[in-house]
Amino acid sequence: MMTNEQVLKIDENDNVVVAIRDINKGETIVVSSLKIQVQDEIPIYHKMAIEDISLGSPILKYGECIGFAYKDIKQGQHVHTHNLRSKN
Repeated sequence: MMTNEQVLKIDENDNVVVAIRDINKGETIVVSSLKIQVQDEIPIYHKMAIEDISLGSPILKYGECIGFAYKDIKQGQHVHTHNLRSKN
């Protein structure tokens, strides 16, 4: 698990992080030495992509697939019901 004052990466294989505070569009955050330009407003406890995720690709959180990209998701974008289809 990796945390800083902005985000929590739960498993090293995750392609999303969880915001532990509201993050503003345009901020730069560092995750595992990777600098990411935030593309959307990310509310506290919501997910943000830390890499580009293609349509249909798995969303990984907790080291597990929690769903699939409903559309292409760019690094730094908010990941939520508007672009994530649940695994069920």
